[in-house]
Amino acid sequence: MQIRSQILKLYFFEFLTSFRITDAIWVFLLIHRGFNLAQVGVAEAVFHLVSFCCEVPSGMAADLLGRRRTLFCSGILVTVSCVCMLAIDNFFGVLLSMIFNALSYNLTSGTDQALLYDSLLAAGQQERYLAVSSRQSVLCRVSFAVSGLSSFWAVAAGWQVCYVLTAVLGLASSLLAAALHEPLVTDAQKARAARALRELPHRLAVHFQQSFCFLRKNPRAACIMLSTAGVSTANYMTLMLLQDYLPTIGLPAGAIGIPLLLIDLLGSVGVWLAPRAAKKRTFFALAMLCIVFAGAGTLLAAAGFAPLSIVGAALAAVFDGMLDTASGAALNDTLPSDQRATLLSVSSMLYSLLMIAASPLSGAVSTAAGTPAAAIALMGALLLACGPLLGRLYRAVRSRRLSRSD
Repeated sequence: MQIRSQILKLYFFEFLTSFRITDAIWVFLLIHRGFNLAQVGVAEAVFHLVSFCCEVPSGMAADLLGRRRTLFCSGILVTVSCVCMLAIDNFFGVLLSMIFNALSYNLTSGTDQALLYDSLLAAGQQERYLAVSSRQSVLCRVSFAVSGLSSFWAVAAGWQVCYVLTAVLGLASSLLAAALHEPLVTDAQKARAARALRELPHRLAVHFQQSFCFLRKNPRAACIMLSTAGVSTANYMTLMLLQDYLPTIGLPAGAIGIPLLLIDLLGSVGVWLAPRAAKKRTFFALAMLCIVFAGAGTLLAAAGFAPLSIVGAALAAVFDGMLDTASGAALNDTLPSDQRATLLSVSSMLYSLLMIAASPLSGAVSTAAGTPAAAIALMGALLLACGPLLGRLYRAVRSRRLSRSD
């Protein structure tokens, strides 16, 4: 395996899978089609309910059946999701599309990180993971941000064009995934091809037991996952609500892509700074810093003045990107290769669990208050309140680790 070629392919794959016009402005597209915020909240909740239920099984499939094969299937499901949205022009079609879209994310989530880490491990270059992962995340955010500019022409071209383009990109990502090399760094991975499919149920049971035992014996990993999921939930919900909020405080609807682009690009700054910040601080100190500033930025995003709201959301995005990148490196350094994708999927599962609650709640709060600002402010306040609680949890886990080592 040529590690340079593998990394370049993974960079390109990340860019392709992140360039999803329909995901960047999906709230805008649904509202433009006549759906209300309550329906948007239900659709988002369905997305994350499916993600929650299928996140760990998809990670297990990646570990047991192969990461490259899993990424290939992810691109196919993107296309299926778009076909459902195009073929069924009602709310049921929206929900069905969200289900397949969630499954596509499930298959990618954790799998791409596991493939990258094990590729570097096979080449004896695992110490490069944080730097390579940081660049990969920057590409992801820049790609997603650029796709958000589609709001300029989405109204004129029609929402159908957006979904057709996304379907084509899904097929392209599958072809690229097929060209990736599958790194085999353990005996279990090398024996995948020789295993019969009838053994899969037993292998799944054993794999689940091994993964659960790892988390039970490593509470620090669970704490890292929880803090990252909380900040990511608040950041994503803020971006979703801003698509409806910014036009009500003076921003033209057709220009919504500009602030979304700026916010995502500034979030990439946090990703880029993560390797430097991780060298200067412990993960605990860095996590607390990110939680506090992300909470403050989210509160500022609820201001009734568009420039302040954009600045606040950008501040939250910077520290969300920093925490997400640093936590990925901290987790991968402790995870066993045979369960890597599964355990990374647990982190995404926690995020989905929080989103299942946050999506309908934010929609209900926004509808009751008559403005999305109420839901945004509530999330900012919750982040600031949960920061000290997570700090106490980190300290308790650290004390337990120190007492065991003594």
